[in-house]
Amino acid sequence: MAADSRLTLTIPRTQPGGQAQTLSLTTSDSAKKLFVAPNNVGIATCGAADIGGVPIAGFIESFAFTQIGLARDGAPVHSLGL
Repeated sequence: MAADSRLTLTIPRTQPGGQAQTLSLTTSDSAKKLFVAPNNVGIATCGAADIGGVPIAGFIESFAFTQIGLARDGAPVHSLGL
């Protein structure tokens, strides 16, 4: 499993006269899009990078920590004594 770390902002625009144009800008080269879960499971994201302005990585890490018992570094919580 692999993922890049680039985030691209895409802005659709309409030029005078009705001609459609898309402007794409690199906004980050350090986005986290790949996550490790128990039982040899990997989680990858694509598409929108945020939900309501909050990075998707935060939602996935929060889910992993609270629902499936992973520490922030991907290690099982029980192995850290948490």
